[in-house]
Amino acid sequence: MNLRDIKRFYFLNKMKKNKINRILKKESGFTLIEVVIALLIIAILTVVLVRGTIVSVDVIQTDKAKTLSLAVANEKLELLKNMEYDDVELVEEGGSGYDAWLGDHPELEEDGYDIDYAITWVDGEENSYKQVELTIFKEPMNIPVTLITQIYFLEGQEGSGEVEHPAPVNLSIEYDTGSGSGREIKLVWEAPDTEKEIDKYNVYMDGALEGDSFTELYVCYPGDDDNHSFYVTAVYTDEIESDPSNTVSTEIEVEHPPPQNLSITGYSGGGNNRNVNLAWDAPDTQLSIVEYVVYRNGSEVGRTTGTSFSNKIGKNNYTFFITAIYEDETESGPSNEVTTVS
Repeated sequence: MNLRDIKRFYFLNKMKKNKINRILKKESGFTLIEVVIALLIIAILTVVLVRGTIVSVDVIQTDKAKTLSLAVANEKLELLKNMEYDDVELVEEGGSGYDAWLGDHPELEEDGYDIDYAITWVDGEENSYKQVELTIFKEPMNIPVTLITQIYFLEGQEGSGEVEHPAPVNLSIEYDTGSGSGREIKLVWEAPDTEKEIDKYNVYMDGALEGDSFTELYVCYPGDDDNHSFYVTAVYTDEIESDPSNTVSTEIEVEHPPPQNLSITGYSGGGNNRNVNLAWDAPDTQLSIVEYVVYRNGSEVGRTTGTSFSNKIGKNNYTFFITAIYEDETESGPSNEVTTVS
């Protein structure tokens, strides 16, 4: 083989090798395997980025729902703290009376939120209180949020089960002597059964304040020979006046007798809109009665010319009595008392 043949052989081998390389490579210079791998990597990165974006949006929405739920929960706890102590009943989700209690307090619910309450009684070493556990949930939260607070009985609130400022008892007329300007009537009574300190007693004659006393007796000088009725209240050091004591009269038949047979004939409405319906009999007298005065816990709440009256009491309970205003502008003593019940 000569030199020319050798060069021809080398040239042919080089051409075959270039042809094989062109088959394995594209014009761009990347192999098919490299292109497939690159596409796979791009697909994986795209999935990761999309998934990360979805997760981020879910986290933001969940945090927003949790923040809103906490705000609603704190609002409901404030409503509970401002309620009357006895209105915060001992209840638990699914327990007896829970739905009825929640129905009486629609303000404790909120559209778009699942709110549950568990109210339990806790005995402390120095006092007792109610513990409120509120659980709230809103989509897309994964787990509900729970808040716990305590509600204490405050002095002066109703519903403690005891009368906080009881009235004097066993009022009686010890003597009624003399006549005209020299007439003298001595009243005596017993202090109420309480450890609270009493500042003084107010003495009422014919429904009007006659005077006060710092002991359990009072001498009245009416200055006439008329018949009179009396009752006494206790004024405590916190300036709260009790309900009236029993009523006594100088004679069995008084000139301005009070209304008789006061009773509760029923209730209407419910919750904060509950009303009590009262009725009574006119006193047995030949004098004309101008109107009747309705008292609730010792304070006037209305007047009427009839013998019935309706008063809005909501969820609270009160004690009522009635007096009569006569044509000579004299107000009678109080009728019998009645107390509402829940």
